[in-house]
Amino acid sequence: MHARIWGLATGNPHKVREITGILRRWCAVQVVPWEKSAHLPLNNDPYRAGSASASDLILILPPPTLKMHEPYATYYENSHAKALTFYQWLYKHSSHPLPVLAEDSGLEVDTLHGLPGPYSAVWGHPKWTAHQRIQFLLECLKGQNRRTARFRAVLTALFTPTEYLFFEGILPGNLCEAPRGSQGFGYDPIFIPSGNQQTLAELPEETKNRISHRAQALRSWIEWMGWIK
Repeated sequence: MHARIWGLATGNPHKVREITGILRRWCAVQVVPWEKSAHLPLNNDPYRAGSASASDLILILPPPTLKMHEPYATYYENSHAKALTFYQWLYKHSSHPLPVLAEDSGLEVDTLHGLPGPYSAVWGHPKWTAHQRIQFLLECLKGQNRRTARFRAVLTALFTPTEYLFFEGILPGNLCEAPRGSQGFGYDPIFIPSGNQQTLAELPEETKNRISHRAQALRSWIEWMGWIK
């Protein structure tokens, strides 16, 4: 069986775990660091149709030294920039270019006019921990009755520098007044998806992987590729 091989432009281990967990709902996924990918047949056809089955999606991760910058004010620009950065690196370091997936996402709070949005990962201060960012956000919302928010994810599927597609997912919800739960990452401990009583950090991983903004974007990509109906 010839595997579909894609680059995955992220150095975030939480995102790698979540993305692979989501994709494994539809196919078997193998994650391979670039430095261990020399044995793979990199001249694969990413467009090959048919239902995904038994070990036929391989995601190659970038080397730790390759930095994925997010300098723009939109998810689309940041997601595309990361995909293009890894694509160009792969083109330079292998005999065959690979298609690349990249994702940018953020939390949009209505009373903050959509912030932190694309700045979610550096909200407050670039060197803060996730816990510090949560505390800063809760402080910004102190005294606010309106706590509606949404997670938004934009996935770039880049085939060549001039051929790429965007897929978007949105998860609406509300923000609670204190962190709850130990699952997930980022702002998950204070986000309650619409129709739920638990935060994303309290929900089972398989539930989050079914309903999340990232899952919606990835499913749209999988459907567009024709791997599931």
